[in-house]
Order: sequence, then structure tokens, then C-alpha cells
Amino acid sequence: MGMGFILRVGFPLSPDTGAALALTSLEHPVTHRSPLTVFILSVVTLGIYAIVWLVKTRGELNTQGAEIPTTWLVLIPFVGFWWLWKFSEGAARVSGGSAGAYFAVLFILSPAIGGPFIQSDLNKVQAATPAQAY
Repeated sequence: MGMGFILRVGFPLSPDTGAALALTSLEHPVTHRSPLTVFILSVVTLGIYAIVWLVKTRGELNTQGAEIPTTWLVLIPFVGFWWLWKFSEGAARVSGGSAGAYFAVLFILSPAIGGPFIQSDLNKVQAATPAQAY
């Protein structure tokens, strides 16, 4: 691990996960985005921004220790379901939330509607991450 990584112990944001460890990169934190903006842009662009959000967020989650494969897989029938699950696991690993709940909102409600819920949890992690001192 590089010098910009810290290990936070006992920082679950969701009581049902029991997640005790979260890996956070201070050099590449999760970007704070307004959940309302994620929703509005996803609707106005007819879902294109939802895909852009998935791509950008996947990259940020991977820098935090998640293991989410390339976003191109979401476009392949049936493989896209597996990819959404992997994305949900990665988001849960970083935020301390529930992978099952994240998958449900992404799959049942679509990324345009489920994305803002996940972004809200990721914003909480970003706000709780201490700023890097220089």
C-alpha cells in the first residue's frame, strides 16, 4: 500500500452489514456529487448520464479497494446483472452499506433512480474521510 492509504476500523455506516474494515485512499477520494443532480441529469439525458455515473463511480470505487470489472460488461444481456452485483459489492465495501440493497435499487429501480441513493451513502464516506495534510 502507498503512503496515501489509511485503514479505518469500526466504521460501518449501515448497522446491518457488520463491516468493520474500510480501505480509503486519501489521494483519490470518492467525488462528492449531489444525488439530486445525479437523478436529474440521468432523466434529462435519458439514462446516458446514469451510465457516465456508473463509469466514473466504478473507477473511484476501484481506487478505494473495490474490484469492479470494466463497465462495458453492463451492456451485455444477463452479464449486466452480474456486473451490477459486482458494482453493488464494491459500493458496499467502500461505504459500509448493503450490497443486496444497492443491487435492488440499481436493478429494480434502474441506475437513474438507484444511483442517487448509492451516491448519498458515498457522500457520507467522503465527508467522513479526513483531508490529507501536506
